[in-house]
Amino acid sequence: MTEQLVDQYDITPPAKPKGLVREALLKPIQISRKKLCVVQAPPGYGKTVFLAQVYHEQNTNSIWLNITGKDKDPVVFLRKIDEALKMHQKNKAKTRYCHAFDGLAPPSLSPWLFSIMGEMNEFSSFNIFINDCDLLNGSESNKILSDIIRDTAISVRFYVTTVTEIQFNHSYLLMDEQIVSIKQDDLLFTFDDIKNMYLTTDDID
Repeated sequence: MTEQLVDQYDITPPAKPKGLVREALLKPIQISRKKLCVVQAPPGYGKTVFLAQVYHEQNTNSIWLNITGKDKDPVVFLRKIDEALKMHQKNKAKTRYCHAFDGLAPPSLSPWLFSIMGEMNEFSSFNIFINDCDLLNGSESNKILSDIIRDTAISVRFYVTTVTEIQFNHSYLLMDEQIVSIKQDDLLFTFDDIKNMYLTTDDID
């Protein structure tokens, strides 16, 4: 896939953040085996930076989706997921089936959706990072995301950032204690976080 196509679908993860690292949050997330991690806070609290730190600190098969208003269209949303999977498989030098129907939307989205979920389930472990998932609120794409979370294997895990409460169905995950919830107060840097940053800087110098 060309750089232009990657930018077109907005599936490029941010570069590994430098500077402060929220160690108290990062380590529990790294060892957690829960299905869904929700990072919720107002703009400016560093949700995306923290999610990027989680992304770059793990070595599992992963894709990254930056959500925009256009993704409320279910065809656009599914194509974004499909292209992210395609890029991941290309980087792993693996072949895959074509789900995108040569750029045309299928008469029904269900076969496309089931094929994508089946591909995710083939991995022994697979992480999906979704930045700004609240931009899907009130759309069919939000229902599709709910279906993907519900119908993929427990080995497929989701990490999302949002400003508002998530609106896709997740009550069953709460009952099964399969959600890690990070709020704005959790994103505040601790004294140890700041101290570790200066210790790291001194080591570099």
